[in-house]
Amino acid sequence: MTRNTANTLCALLLLIAAVAAALAYTKLPAQVPIHWNAAGDIDGYADKLNAVLLGPGMAALAWLLMWAVPHVSPKGFRTDNFQATVHVLQVVLVAFCVAIGGIILAAGFGVHITPERVFPIAIGALFVVIGNYLGKTQKNFFVGIRTPWTLASDEVWMRTHRMGGYVFVATGAAMVIIGALDLGHFPFMIAVIAAGLMPVAYSFLIYRQLEGFSDDAQNID
Repeated sequence: MTRNTANTLCALLLLIAAVAAALAYTKLPAQVPIHWNAAGDIDGYADKLNAVLLGPGMAALAWLLMWAVPHVSPKGFRTDNFQATVHVLQVVLVAFCVAIGGIILAAGFGVHITPERVFPIAIGALFVVIGNYLGKTQKNFFVGIRTPWTLASDEVWMRTHRMGGYVFVATGAAMVIIGALDLGHFPFMIAVIAAGLMPVAYSFLIYRQLEGFSDDAQNID
């Protein structure tokens, strides 16, 4: 995806979110639900101004942060060689934030939100998309699975992100199923933990296999 295409799509998504927020503002109640606990009960409210700004605000922040990545990456860790992937992730993150804002607006209008269904499906879909692009990233400080071992070795980075892509797609699909079948928050949390820990552990193991730690240990002695 080109930079112009990504920026156009992000601008369109942000415009949709802003228009929806403006149209909803006058019709929303003074307090709007913005947070649900693990049991699915509302446990957090915001005044309607902050509620309508939440989605567009998160989307604008995601857009800005992803736009800044190539401009602040240090030498040796540039994103130029996989900039198309960065652009895709930028659009996906902006779309995700807009969707969360839409869910909040719907809750404000009295639509019954079942968080144990809605959020695992939304987050699972995000994981599936990200997983499909993880293997296309190269060593950098901002995008990907950044551990001491992936940052120390191009080969470890490549192998970890190839494996991590499969893990993200698999756990994302599991999250979608968990949400669709309303299996509760515990299986969802297991999937999140697995997606976070498995690539980290793999990066350590593959670094130990390829590089080892014996030389460093001898130097310390």
